[in-house]
Amino acid sequence: MCVDNSTMSPYLQRPLELGCDIVIHSATKFLCGHSDVMAGAVIVSDAALADDLYLIQNGEGGGLAPFDSFLVLRGIKTLALRQNQQQANATAIAHYLKQHPRVTDVYFPALAPPEAAAIHKRQASGPGSVLSFRTGDPELSRRVVENCKLHTITVSFGGVNSTISLPNYMSHASIPEHLRSQKQIPRDLVRISVGIEAIDDLSIGLGLLARIHKGTTATYQRRKVNNETWLPAQVTWTAGARVLLVRRLRIRGISDFSGYRKFTVDTSTTYSTPSS
Repeated sequence: MCVDNSTMSPYLQRPLELGCDIVIHSATKFLCGHSDVMAGAVIVSDAALADDLYLIQNGEGGGLAPFDSFLVLRGIKTLALRQNQQQANATAIAHYLKQHPRVTDVYFPALAPPEAAAIHKRQASGPGSVLSFRTGDPELSRRVVENCKLHTITVSFGGVNSTISLPNYMSHASIPEHLRSQKQIPRDLVRISVGIEAIDDLSIGLGLLARIHKGTTATYQRRKVNNETWLPAQVTWTAGARVLLVRRLRIRGISDFSGYRKFTVDTSTTYSTPSS
């Protein structure tokens, strides 16, 4: 039995201990963690099988270059630190999306049906940090992806930076349409690989989900710190707007975003930033 364990990594799941014969990792993903190397790894527990694989690798010249090997080893040193933060962020985002009125489905191990969740819990020590969701509208999904400026639009995953993609139009675009329909890859499916960024920043970006298609105003309120005054900020989003909220707040001289958790939304189209 051969298993691709790239989305879990050895930190969260070790298929060899579960009886598998061969485990494959895309070392480009979580093992490296910084999206700066292209590498793969094949792990086996049988010495004879390892010798056979080495013979093929040596004959075909598929060995990794020294500097690429260094980059992977560097990434492995921080694997636990990165994945702890990434899956904590992913769990928070998954629960946020689960209760969002514009989201129809969320696919994440921690939110799987009881039987499936129990199987995953027996096999892995965590849910990981890759999740998908549907909006029921391919056009809305496209706008979500294009307007999440904190997330890089790419098909890769596992890096410290969050990425977002539309699998039907990107990673699986080369698959013929009739095969894609058989594999049940919905046109409105959005996939996110959650990084190590501050969860407040990630939440603000995805918080635009219900508002990117029309002009609205979101009101954020900063916590009172060291007896300073409250600093509310209203930001207008219009159709096609591509400026991240955090950038506008920085322009206004606000650099601490830890308090931007509670917000309200109305249909106003004004923009203002009161000083107190």
